[in-house]
Amino acid sequence: MSPVCEFATPAIHVGQDPNKWNHKAVIPLISLSTNFQQPAPPAVHV
Repeated sequence: MSPVCEFATPAIHVGQDPNKWNHKAVIPLISLSTNFQQPAPPAVHV
């Protein structure tokens, strides 16, 4: 039985070459965190 390969499969995996990533995963890791730059340290509000 051969796997079904529709348009969605190549569309999801396009540009994902495992050899260009250091972790060698088939799919790049998903980062669920975000960092924001602040103009100054936050002030303490009392």
